[in-house]
Amino acid sequence: MKDWLISSARFVWSSDRWLVLLLFISALVPRVGLAIKLDRGRHVYTDPFYEIYARNFHAGRGLVADYSYEGTGETIPLRSFRPPLFPMLWGLVYGVTGGQYLPIRLAHAGLSALTCVLAFFIGKRLVSREAAALGAFLVGWYPPLVWHGVNLMTEPLFMFFMVLTVCLLLEARMGDSAMLWALGAGVCAGLGTLARSVLQGFVPLAGLWLIFSPSNRKRGLAMALAFWLGFVLVMTPWVVRNWRVHRAFVPTTTDAGHGFFIGNNERTLTDPRGVYMPERWEFLKGLSEVEIDRKLYSLGLQFIREHPGRWCRHLVDKFLRFWRFYPHGEFVATDQFSSNVLSPRLYVHVYGLSYSLAFPFMVAGFVLAYRRFPSQRPGYHLVLLMVAYMTGIHMIYIAVLRYREPLMFFLLCFGGYSLLSAGNALRTRRGGASAALASNRDGESP
Repeated sequence: MKDWLISSARFVWSSDRWLVLLLFISALVPRVGLAIKLDRGRHVYTDPFYEIYARNFHAGRGLVADYSYEGTGETIPLRSFRPPLFPMLWGLVYGVTGGQYLPIRLAHAGLSALTCVLAFFIGKRLVSREAAALGAFLVGWYPPLVWHGVNLMTEPLFMFFMVLTVCLLLEARMGDSAMLWALGAGVCAGLGTLARSVLQGFVPLAGLWLIFSPSNRKRGLAMALAFWLGFVLVMTPWVVRNWRVHRAFVPTTTDAGHGFFIGNNERTLTDPRGVYMPERWEFLKGLSEVEIDRKLYSLGLQFIREHPGRWCRHLVDKFLRFWRFYPHGEFVATDQFSSNVLSPRLYVHVYGLSYSLAFPFMVAGFVLAYRRFPSQRPGYHLVLLMVAYMTGIHMIYIAVLRYREPLMFFLLCFGGYSLLSAGNALRTRRGGASAALASNRDGESP
């Protein structure tokens, strides 16, 4: 029996196909278990706009949510307030699922597990097969990614397309059929933007990376153009739809102004959550959806112009919030948790300990890999570019730990490499000590 288990393990390890299947199942198990547990407790962690959009889309009204800003006495239809991909897909199956949450959670569980498999392929490109497998296993069981992988939010879709975009960008630079890989990466970047609009700002940066990462600049420019073309093809229908609805250019959503304003105002720094939303919005009375977006942007910019020093403190505060080790208690509301899942206090400790333990290994693994594999440095620069962009954009808008989690699909691969390197070094040291001990014994007289 023991020999059979060993031979089976070696067979699975030697075959990418079986290893990928094992990694997928390993990541799927905790997500399905959590999805079922959450459903039994009727726990709902979502933005209500998404379900409203989904219901209205199913009913034939399109992507729209009627909303009343407190203090205005008006109800206006918000047609582009949230990115469309998640509520549209939810709306397509809303009649089949009957509005039940469990089928959506299970679909998200499968998609999140598949994203863990993508992390394995990225790790193979950046470090080694063994480290990639260990990193993908860590990703699969990393508690925050399990948690966000089954909730009724945009994270599962966004993380899948974001990670797939990076995976295809690496293939475009290092593999064959570069133009097709670059075009596919652009398509995925567009879908990721339709899942969460934050990704749009990374598209120009990724194109520049494609131009300057290969030694052949003309080839790099061709890949960048293919990448941007794929992005434009996906985004154009949404932009045209928004023009027809609003008679204005809305490239992604009308929510950006809200995020900019609540992250940049006089009370943001004193609010324990790091954001401040007014209780009353009389100053938005009489404005349309697009005008509200522009008004809130202008108020945020006005604060920055009038208080540049305080805004710089905002930036530092949001940087620290983005990379903090423990969630802020204000974001862990008691009503977000059912007693049969996790208490708020336990949630904070599990979340914080997971990241605290992983952080030194991720940093050490990245430094080791960067020094040991000079030929892979363009890929490392792409990861650094993504990390810098996601950090910077959330310093400008709002920073919460949920927005950091997509980066863990890349960073935990380096954590796997660090652990593997430490294990190899320990075995080498023990082997050297054993050899020295044997040599000493052989040298002793009988």
